[in-house]
Amino acid sequence: MRLSNREQSIFIICLATVFVYVVYVVFYKPLKEKVADLTAQTELAERQLEKHIRIIRKGKAYQPRFERYMAKYKQTTSDNEVMSSILSQIEQESGKFDIRISQLKPQRVKKENFYNNFSVSVTLEGALAEVIKLLYNLQHEPYLFKIEDARFDQHYQKPTNVQCQLILTKILLL
Repeated sequence: MRLSNREQSIFIICLATVFVYVVYVVFYKPLKEKVADLTAQTELAERQLEKHIRIIRKGKAYQPRFERYMAKYKQTTSDNEVMSSILSQIEQESGKFDIRISQLKPQRVKKENFYNNFSVSVTLEGALAEVIKLLYNLQHEPYLFKIEDARFDQHYQKPTNVQCQLILTKILLL
């Protein structure tokens, strides 16, 4: 069967249309979607990068403060030397007040991933005002102890005095 020139032209136009449609559906449309996805991912990554750059710039402003804290809380000696220093600090500070230490007992060092937690059990006897002043001093510079547990009892021999049982802790970074 022989096609006329007009039918051949229509057939070629139909084939060309089908070819263009197939190229559009198979190649162009997926490529266009892929480019749009990559553009969106690039814009998202750029926004995240800008956000992280801002955070890093802000972090650099905190670097001197961080270094000061690291100097305060960095453990530079062995655990035994630190515990000995803690005990002497408590004894030295309590010597400034009219307080008697009846028990001073170091506890086991709790080692964590990036810090050590030093604990000391202390029993103090003295006037309540003196004990409070001592605790205040131990919690502030230069000692920076934290009071984990405190129990106050009236002293059985002197009713004006109290007996205070404490657990003092100090955290040092490794």
